[in-house]
Amino acid sequence: MADSKWASLSEKSYFELRRLAARLMQKEYRVVTLSATALLHEALLRWSPAQDQKILPLIMRHVLIDYARRRTVLQKHLDGQLQDTSATMHPADRLTVQQAVEKLAKLDQRQAAVVELRVTAGLSLEEISLRLGCSVRTAQRDWMTARRWLQRELSARSLPR
Repeated sequence: MADSKWASLSEKSYFELRRLAARLMQKEYRVVTLSATALLHEALLRWSPAQDQKILPLIMRHVLIDYARRRTVLQKHLDGQLQDTSATMHPADRLTVQQAVEKLAKLDQRQAAVVELRVTAGLSLEEISLRLGCSVRTAQRDWMTARRWLQRELSARSLPR
């Protein structure tokens, strides 16, 4: 807590806020993978020392809500409900998906290619089948299988996303 912004917090209030962050996450936001410390630090980054410390719990709630919104948007991308995914996806979500796709590529390269072309480039399954030299039905099967795998993988990571 050497940062001047955090210097205004006493060690006691810091640990009280951290306990509150842990309670918030246990009770209401079980799908978020942030630690209580990370949640508190994210809230402190949004907080100004000119503001009352009493609003920090509210800021923590807003951080959790933002993570939940990003997770919902990411799920819509994976469900194929949005067309231009690369333009609207949050950078942190893009990184999380990319890491999951890299893991998928070790298991099945064609499925990973389908996901990249579908999510990143926004191509249709017909366009993907032409690019990969497979039938449209094969591209559909790969997309459905990869999407289910990614949803399980991302749920295990408990995105915000």
